[in-house]
Amino acid sequence: MELNREQAIDILERFDFFQGQRAGRELWNSKPFDVQEQDIAKFSQDVASLKNYIKELTKENEAISERYAIQVVTAIELDKQVQRLTEENESTKHKYKEFESSAKQEVAKLTAENVKLTEENERLRATGEWISVEDRLPDNYRAVLVVAKGTSISGGKLRAIGSYGGGCWSMADADGTMRLTKYMQYIVTHWMELPKVPKGD
Repeated sequence: MELNREQAIDILERFDFFQGQRAGRELWNSKPFDVQEQDIAKFSQDVASLKNYIKELTKENEAISERYAIQVVTAIELDKQVQRLTEENESTKHKYKEFESSAKQEVAKLTAENVKLTEENERLRATGEWISVEDRLPDNYRAVLVVAKGTSISGGKLRAIGSYGGGCWSMADADGTMRLTKYMQYIVTHWMELPKVPKGD
């Protein structure tokens, strides 16, 4: 027979009452033998039920202990993961700060170089100096004055409006159309910024 908590307590209370009451024991001793046999059988049945109940409680307790142990291990692992993620987050913040600092320095450096190049371009505009293509190239597709050397047998040099872009030079031909120098049998050797437009009328 399966017991619940209340039934188990009831059996234990009856055992306690029987053992603590002398009159009860004497009354039981005066019962007919067959009645005593029935009581003993009932007592044995109650004892077996209590044993089973205790076994079930033990199993439940072990199951609870096992679940608790699993939860403790899980909690420990979660704590480790939280700690690891926290450390990674701090590391990411540190790397971001380093990157931000490096980026600011690089922007400042590039800004300074841009200012320097702008000043150099202005100076070249003012002085009209020729720049070798081996030293520096103009901004992509920006019109400049160029000196080109012919690649044909006759050779020769010419000056024209040209531009550089896409890895190739282009020059204006006789009718002003921009053509790639490789089709015009010329190689650009030097270039110069175009002079500023004169002020006034």
